[in-house]
Amino acid sequence: MSRKLIHILLILLLLQFASCSKEDFSYEAEYASSLCCITRDLNDVLFLMTDEGLKLYPTSNEPLSEFQEGSRVLVNYSIVEEQTPHVYASQTYRVKLFYIQSVLMLDVQQSDTLGAAATDPIWMEQKPWISGRYLNVHCRFKRGYSEVKHRIVLRSDSMVIVSGLKYLYLTLEHDARGDVQQYDASVYASVFWLRNPGIPSPDTLVLSLYEGADRKDYRVGLPSVE
Repeated sequence: MSRKLIHILLILLLLQFASCSKEDFSYEAEYASSLCCITRDLNDVLFLMTDEGLKLYPTSNEPLSEFQEGSRVLVNYSIVEEQTPHVYASQTYRVKLFYIQSVLMLDVQQSDTLGAAATDPIWMEQKPWISGRYLNVHCRFKRGYSEVKHRIVLRSDSMVIVSGLKYLYLTLEHDARGDVQQYDASVYASVFWLRNPGIPSPDTLVLSLYEGADRKDYRVGLPSVE
């Protein structure tokens, strides 16, 4: 084989390697996590609607079929290709799912309907946040190896007005129901929260919980309504 031919083959191999590296980099750059709701389109196909308004269609629909339509989930995925039909449509992507986890949906409940407060410890893994129309929390608690189902509720305590601003006090409660608390368990939970024009609502949520023996408060400002 001539020296010139060897040089040409080496150049081709280097170009192919560079192309593969670029594809791998793009793949990693588009890796993401999102909170979503499972929705069905006009063609009766399930897809994921993210809190940011993106439509995600998995390459395999099998993972979504395990959940009911309307379920809220946390997903990890990478974008395979964009499939937005036109400039005025929601951004639509075909994605590869790596992980899907159910998200607990909570309702704000009044104290008089709940009875005595549950004070088993629960810890925030990150500060509560608003995304889309939801208030979200990521918490950790202790549980045993039994099948006892722990109870997590969101209690409405009071509304306080300070300098014209309305603060709604809520308590996130954990009831271990007598379960031995041995190892860590994690849960994502959301509560539907949409501010409506013309309907009185708080400016700030003050979310409290018992982190061990200490009661801790987290403040979450609600976005204004245009």
